[in-house]
Amino acid sequence: MSNKDEVFLATTALEEFWDTSKPLLFMGEWCNRFSRRAFWETLEYSFLPNPWSSLDKINAGNQYLNKVYEDILEIVGSKLNIIHGVDRSKRYWRIVLGVWLFHYAANVYDKFLRLKSITEIYPQYTTILLSEKDYIIPSDTEDFVVRIINDTYNLQIISRMLKLEGKILPERGIASPEKRQIPQVNNSLSKSIKMLWYKLLDGKANNGMYMQSSYFSKSDEFRLKVRFKSKLALGFDEQLPMDELVTNLTMRAELSDMKIDTEDEFVRILVKLIPQDIPFCFLEGYQTLYLASKKKFRKYSNVKAIFSGTSWYFDETFKIWAADAREKGVALLGGQHGGMYGINANLHQEDYELSIVDKYFTWGWDREGFNNKIIPMAALKLNDIKDLQADNQLKDILFVSNIWPRYFLRFTPILPHEVSTYIEWQIRFAAGLDKNIRDALHIRGYINDFGWEYADRWSDAKLEVIMDSWEIPFRKRLEQCRLVICDNTATTFLEVLASNKPTILFWDFETHYIRPEAMPFFDELIRVGILYKTPESAAHTVNQIYFDIESWWNNPELQKVRSRFCERFARVGPLREWIYEFSKVIAG
Repeated sequence: MSNKDEVFLATTALEEFWDTSKPLLFMGEWCNRFSRRAFWETLEYSFLPNPWSSLDKINAGNQYLNKVYEDILEIVGSKLNIIHGVDRSKRYWRIVLGVWLFHYAANVYDKFLRLKSITEIYPQYTTILLSEKDYIIPSDTEDFVVRIINDTYNLQIISRMLKLEGKILPERGIASPEKRQIPQVNNSLSKSIKMLWYKLLDGKANNGMYMQSSYFSKSDEFRLKVRFKSKLALGFDEQLPMDELVTNLTMRAELSDMKIDTEDEFVRILVKLIPQDIPFCFLEGYQTLYLASKKKFRKYSNVKAIFSGTSWYFDETFKIWAADAREKGVALLGGQHGGMYGINANLHQEDYELSIVDKYFTWGWDREGFNNKIIPMAALKLNDIKDLQADNQLKDILFVSNIWPRYFLRFTPILPHEVSTYIEWQIRFAAGLDKNIRDALHIRGYINDFGWEYADRWSDAKLEVIMDSWEIPFRKRLEQCRLVICDNTATTFLEVLASNKPTILFWDFETHYIRPEAMPFFDELIRVGILYKTPESAAHTVNQIYFDIESWWNNPELQKVRSRFCERFARVGPLREWIYEFSKVIAG
């Protein structure tokens, strides 16, 4: 295709929005569903250039996005203060809407770069937009995330962007448009049991601490409650019901009157998009949620500290209450709740959590510049983990993989354009195993494959591996296997190493960017034969060690390196360490 050709930009995997009579230009790998390759492989097509093709571009993009996020947060927060008649700090609005704002901005920025490149390469391009009658505004942060990982909402954002550019393009409706998801009361049996449990652990926490979604085990929560009695109250994430909301055009018009003096083309577009797409919970529904948060948390009016691992993300009433409490001087405490923290470069969730809390408990690592905030501790999630050790009597090899959304949300170890290669590496590993060993291989993919059709890709490889079921809890499955394989830096590999279960790791160091201060610990894993840089070398080692896993895993030098690594990134320790830290917080 020459740059004078009229090409058609395929923006999503929704094929009814493609015009196959023209050469297709796919906006990204998310357009190409694996199950439909027999169709799209027969077409004339190419891909837009990928804006994240090198570490330098990723670092620059991350730095730029962080700056834009900070600038826009200031502007949006100030405008929301006026709209809602309040005077809240930037930190308040960071807690309340920061998760949505960053991920929305990141998604739009990725689209902005791709649309800019097609305008430069194929100025005569055409595409089909989503009809405005099918546009939808998310209810809250969770509803936004559910939508942004799927096709229709991404098509909506692209359509808005192209209209802002003044493009006159054909539009089309969706045959079965999605409806906005309104948070409803959950009356399930499991919810009722959970409510009874936390009612037992509740209290006013006068001059004490409130804890929610902590990642402590139930037994540890109970022990903490017994120790601190009325000084500790424990709760859980709960999406309060929100009535059907009608778009308030006056409110959104007022928000659109954001003044920003900049020549930055992306920022100008983002400022125009935010008033159209900001979730209802921050605008039309804010007052309702604010009153609901006051009612729900009114008994905790005299707490000294609020602690959570994950409620900072999707529990809107908790976020409003915690942000309001911080304005009044209550300390906010956060805790690491998974892998990649302290390990991967450009990890937004780590930066975000550090930015909103006063103290942050990690699984053993620290970070330059945060000495007064970070407290290395025993891992919350690993406090009750068993020491499983090696066992030659077991058979199964459990390969625990991960997957990431098809659309760009933030810089993750695997970006959308890298997912197919990531899965191919897994298949290369399986192909490298001796047949009698491969027969023991069980593949445990992520519970949601985000439309990558993970199981179909394995089936297409014709290696006759067993797809593991999520019906058996991971900890139980861990006890049943002889060896665990991990190919990413998410939570699982830390959990497995902490359990002392024989482990082989491998991943592409060109995508899993390890931060410099963490790399010496990974170099040691490489040295003793736990971590590998190619799937073939990992498979070769499995072929050598499988029939006497005990001798390999119990090697003193290997165990020393494993223990040292876990002390830094997956520390296991007694609950009394937490009791000591919480006692200091409560004592003030």
